[in-house]
Amino acid sequence: MSGLAETLSCLDGYDPNALHIDKAREAIRSCLVPIAESETVKVREALGRVLAEDIVPRI
Repeated sequence: MSGLAETLSCLDGYDPNALHIDKAREAIRSCLVPIAESETVKVREALGRVLAEDIVPRI
């Protein structure tokens, strides 16, 4: 054994039959739902909520 096969055999958890990264990304994307609407709330009311867009401070 040499080269790539030897290197991969040393990796814990390596599974040559695992889902390919492109298929995994496709599966994840199929579960995502785009944000349809948003609202403006005060910072104290925002705890535990998800941002619709990045916050950029005005400094």
